[in-house]
Amino acid sequence: MNKHSVRQTGQWKDGGAIHEITVQSLRGDSISISEFGARLTSVRIMDASNRPVEVTLGYGDAAAYMDDRQYIGTIVGPYANRISGGGFDIGGSWHALDANHGDLHIHGGSSGFHNKKWTVEPYSGDGFKGISCYYRYERGLYPANIDVTYTIEIRDTRELVFDFHALCDAPCPLNLTNHAYWNLDGEEGRESIGGHYLEIPCDRYLEADKNTLPTGKILSVNDTVYDMQRERCLNDVLSDCEKTGLEGIDTCYVIHQEKTLASKLSHAARARSSKTGIAMAVSTSFPAVQVYTANNMGDVPLRDGTLGKKHNSLCLETQYFSDSVNHDHFPNTIFGPDVQFHERTVHQFSVEQ
Repeated sequence: MNKHSVRQTGQWKDGGAIHEITVQSLRGDSISISEFGARLTSVRIMDASNRPVEVTLGYGDAAAYMDDRQYIGTIVGPYANRISGGGFDIGGSWHALDANHGDLHIHGGSSGFHNKKWTVEPYSGDGFKGISCYYRYERGLYPANIDVTYTIEIRDTRELVFDFHALCDAPCPLNLTNHAYWNLDGEEGRESIGGHYLEIPCDRYLEADKNTLPTGKILSVNDTVYDMQRERCLNDVLSDCEKTGLEGIDTCYVIHQEKTLASKLSHAARARSSKTGIAMAVSTSFPAVQVYTANNMGDVPLRDGTLGKKHNSLCLETQYFSDSVNHDHFPNTIFGPDVQFHERTVHQFSVEQ
């Protein structure tokens, strides 16, 4: 294919066209990004037979994304995950937020980046193709103007690289992530991720209440359903969750930040499909990863003609700790003119024969 392609997927409410850009590596792997929410609408990875396998969930057109309540494929911000107590305090000034998940603020609420119009442009370099996404948040519930640049590259080395940059003109909490739903079985295996194998090399997690809000305690995963320090089949994990009264995994894991000077990234997760042989190793500069097994996936119509289903996919959301802004012992998430936000996550794909 050409360096990139562009197609119209729908219309904005003002009547303008919504576009989606696709770029492809020399290996044939490709990614697509929409102007609506800078959503990652497609990731296609070549399998052992050199056939493209769609490894993410998505909808068929922009209208379906506008009705989305699952945050499928979007960049999440200004603050991913939860904020408790109705807001946050910075320097003695209280900033109230809207509650959009019970009495909690989740994924940016009404200020969320997921339903905004982004400027999206392709670019390329030696050994990679990329898409750059830009959005400016104007001061509102969050107390700063925020310039966000979010880039996604597909490399000839089979790496998918997410870079998150943000600059605030005043102190403001930030926590950005990508909310892709992964299923490495491809579109023929959308019923369940039970046949996937998952490794989470983290020995601690954030204890949470029934609303997945951190209590402030950081606990060991040992002897719990959350322990995936050694690779486990998700069928077994989900069965253990059911026995303990859990709908599945929706947990914030604390990453071992053993960064090297060469990469500045730490290993966060590895998933593989027993069906296609496609494996995906995740490394990141973020201190945590929220692992979510699509416990609340409704029967939404997906692009392949199937309906969404509980446990049909997996989210690996690298990020800062949930509700950090209200826990002094959690990593800092206040950024400003002198402290820029810059984090990277890399998904390394491979195919096992």
